Amino acid sequence: MTDMSEPEDKGEVVEAVADDAAETTPKKKSFKEKFSDFIAEYGAIGFVTWFGILGVTVVGFAIAFQFGLDVGRDADDPPLSGGLFESGAIWAAAYIASQAVKPLRIIATFALTPILARVWKRIRGQDVDAEQPSAEPRDEA
Repeated sequence: MTDMSEPEDKGEVVEAVADDAAETTPKKKSFKEKFSDFIAEYGAIGFVTWFGILGVTVVGFAIAFQFGLDVGRDADDPPLSGGLFESGAIWAAAYIASQAVKPLRIIATFALTPILARVWKRIRGQDVDAEQPSAEPRDEA
């Protein structure tokens, strides 16, 4: 006689448990999906934050280069004199440097946009807490 509490094929049980676990475990979203959700939620505020951070980064690097940030120049080389070519070179170098820190700008955009969205809604007089669902049930009676 076989014991009815033991399944005949333990492999089927393991597969069934693995299938149940796969169904209950939330699928991790790809960066593309997260970015799409981000744009859907924040829209224009996200773009303004992105380009604002880009502008601050480029201008910051340009100012640093103008005032002598050493980027591998020999000590005997004269500093940039400020002519048209040199000014363009400073802005080009600032843009390239800003692209080097792009991963940090992406992180900053994702971190700052929700904060800026809340501040913008408060300035405009919209109720910030009304959009966030409460964990407590409401009495509708």
